[in-house]
Amino acid sequence: MGIKRDHFYIMITLLILLAVGIWSIQKGNIAFGASLIGASVGVGIMRYIKEKRIAKLKAAGLNPHDERTMHIVGLASTFTINFIIFLIAIVILVGAVLGSEIMVNPYDLLGFCLAGIVLIYIMAFYYYSRLN
Repeated sequence: MGIKRDHFYIMITLLILLAVGIWSIQKGNIAFGASLIGASVGVGIMRYIKEKRIAKLKAAGLNPHDERTMHIVGLASTFTINFIIFLIAIVILVGAVLGSEIMVNPYDLLGFCLAGIVLIYIMAFYYYSRLN
């Protein structure tokens, strides 16, 4: 029951993000809307692939949540946090140096940062899963 409920809440959240992205594009904020739509579609596709893989493992009689998987998730999370802290420091330095020459909408920047975090985590997860 809990897994179905969690799946339902995630799908509702993704649909809300899609709706806000479409509404934002209609209002003229194309970059923010496109980043929301891209992020929600990307997350939806990755969740679908993950759920399909877990169902295949369960059908084969394997436990998809073993110690190795938890170790890989921990490594990927640590790498993602360290990499994002480094990127934020670079953005702050560039912003301090260039100051008013670059005008960036903070909502667009947050959208791109969120999409970047998701992509970096996914890449790190697959990298560490190939190593272990």
